Amino acid sequence: MLNNQQTTVLNQLAEGRSHYEIGASNGLNQVELNITLRDMQNRLGAKTLAHLMHRAWELGLLGMRTLCLCLAVLGASHITDTKAMRPVRLVRTQVRAQRRQEAA
Repeated sequence: MLNNQQTTVLNQLAEGRSHYEIGASNGLNQVELNITLRDMQNRLGAKTLAHLMHRAWELGLLGMRTLCLCLAVLGASHITDTKAMRPVRLVRTQVRAQRRQEAA
């Protein structure tokens, strides 16, 4: 269903690595990585990356350890402590908060 490189990318994605980290560790530039991700989505019938992870789990392509890491990453995406967020996420959160204040 997925080749070795795609399986590696899938596991790294489930571990919460960034696209930059995944591309660098697999020798892919961002365009090649996006093509690989789209191909994986097409092969598994997924519409989004989150759906891709769900389909991979349903099809048994993710091991238990990888699922636990994936759930931990998804659970951490709802962090309210801004110091624990990644810098990019922090900036997006600040921009959204500013827009809400301007709209009010």
